[in-house]
Amino acid sequence: MARDWHPILQAREYQPGRWVMEDSMGRPFALIDFVKRGPERGYRVRAWRRQEVGPILGYYTTLAGAAKNAHQRWISRSVPSGAPYAGITWPTQPDPWG
Repeated sequence: MARDWHPILQAREYQPGRWVMEDSMGRPFALIDFVKRGPERGYRVRAWRRQEVGPILGYYTTLAGAAKNAHQRWISRSVPSGAPYAGITWPTQPDPWG
């Protein structure tokens, strides 16, 4: 079912501790690395642009959180001018209860 899907399913671990996020055509859009900073452990998300690693998008404490945020950034970058249907005014429906 669609509600059971999570962006972590788009993450493919190609080396221990390194994941690539790919779209449905197999094109990478983000890289996730397991990182350690002193006693802390987490995940660093970087954008993927034109065959090279782009800027850091953030640090997360879970792989699921990193994948979710990488996916959300990719979706928002894919939609022109922000929100879908931006600037469209929808006709209003009459209230059936008056």
